[in-house]
Amino acid sequence: MPSSRSISKDHQLPEAKLNVAHNGITRFQTTWWTYHLDSSWGLDVINQGQQRQRIGSGKAFTRMSGVVAFYAPKCVYHEYQTAGETIHESFMTFSTWGELEKMLRPLVGKRGWCHIHDPEHTIAGRLQRLGDLVFQRRPGYQLLAHAAMLELLGILLVTSMVAPTRRELQSETQGSKRHLVQTVERFVRDHIAESLGVEDLAVHLKMSVPTFARIYPRLARETPCRTIRRLKMEAAKSLLLANNLSVKECALQLGFSSEFHFSRTFKRIEGLAPSDYVKALSDRTAG
Repeated sequence: MPSSRSISKDHQLPEAKLNVAHNGITRFQTTWWTYHLDSSWGLDVINQGQQRQRIGSGKAFTRMSGVVAFYAPKCVYHEYQTAGETIHESFMTFSTWGELEKMLRPLVGKRGWCHIHDPEHTIAGRLQRLGDLVFQRRPGYQLLAHAAMLELLGILLVTSMVAPTRRELQSETQGSKRHLVQTVERFVRDHIAESLGVEDLAVHLKMSVPTFARIYPRLARETPCRTIRRLKMEAAKSLLLANNLSVKECALQLGFSSEFHFSRTFKRIEGLAPSDYVKALSDRTAG
């Protein structure tokens, strides 16, 4: 049934002003450290390439493509430009105040900046579109650009903090606990004959290894390695009983490095060696 709800005056946010929007490739002419101290908020992403950066008096680091940077006003940062190199970058600067600024401030904390993991390029794609809108200046672009900016700010507000200066925008296709865990389990079963590790699961989910290793245990209530072992043991029972395979054959079909490794893992999880497990079930069935 359709429903509606008005927004009270107290909950209506003041307007934010878009100052600059850019999407394009830049070729550097000189080699030097640039200095940035803006009075506006800044949001930018490197679409292709990489760049050495330093924020405040911190150590220099290499910022890779796909990492979104969000800066509060008066945040000092430096970028190293190498003559002859190119970079494809999208960014916007904007001004805001009142309640909206209060909502954005916690995202950057006292340090005044954060990096955002954007696995499906949700932010990056919208920044590119925004830059193109402003560059092309077609009729009505002002309204479209303003709407695109507000949409980006709304997306920033639903990111979650994973470290003091790192936030994450969860993938829409991985948004629920059930879907992510089922995706992992399905991948393991489909590749049950392979020697799998945490890296393989993270790559399949298009997540960084640290992020996946941190998030997955909270959702599945077990580590990724435990999930792999558990599912391999489920398959092992089926192979041992239904297919009547030897311990060595099971080890080979389940991607274990050796028969000894398989037997030791099986006993640790099931409490019995594979051969003893088969014998115990056979005796129980016979009885």
